[in-house]
Amino acid sequence: MKLIKTTFFVFLIVVGFFAAYFYMQYKDFTNTALGSDTTRVKIVVEKGMTGTDVLNKLVEQQVITSNQSLYLRVYLKLNNVPNFQEGVYYIPRNLTVNELFDTLQHPESPDIWITIREGARADQIAGYFADAYKDYPQAVYNKDKFLALVTDKEYIKTLDLGIPNLKTLEGFLYPDKYLMPKEAT
Repeated sequence: MKLIKTTFFVFLIVVGFFAAYFYMQYKDFTNTALGSDTTRVKIVVEKGMTGTDVLNKLVEQQVITSNQSLYLRVYLKLNNVPNFQEGVYYIPRNLTVNELFDTLQHPESPDIWITIREGARADQIAGYFADAYKDYPQAVYNKDKFLALVTDKEYIKTLDLGIPNLKTLEGFLYPDKYLMPKEAT
């Protein structure tokens, strides 16, 4: 009887260890970007597609890997993610799980994900915006105008940033992912 109790206790410890390990892996997975590539992939979700169908399409388009797909299936079940709406999506490959599923709830999003990297200069940031907007013919973003406004003293004054004699806006966009409207100028 003592052997059975000891065996059962060891079994519980092993199961608890594995459960904790998989939970930590899952938490780490859901809080980090799925990839580092900022290019967007066009995904078409058709009427009647299941979550599994959408995940398979994301694997085919290399937005996620097949291993990530397994975690995402668990995420779909645990978080009660609603059915995906049919439509066309432009999905960057560097979104987190929450950002990915938020994007998949709004077809043809009026917004564009733009990643500003740490240490980027104004000309590089202007390039990030230009790259992000190039796939959208209705976009009105202008790289030269952006760069001109960064150092336009009259424009800077209109922002009322509370910094006297501010000569440039360089350094005001922190490294992060921003969701910008397609019609931003």
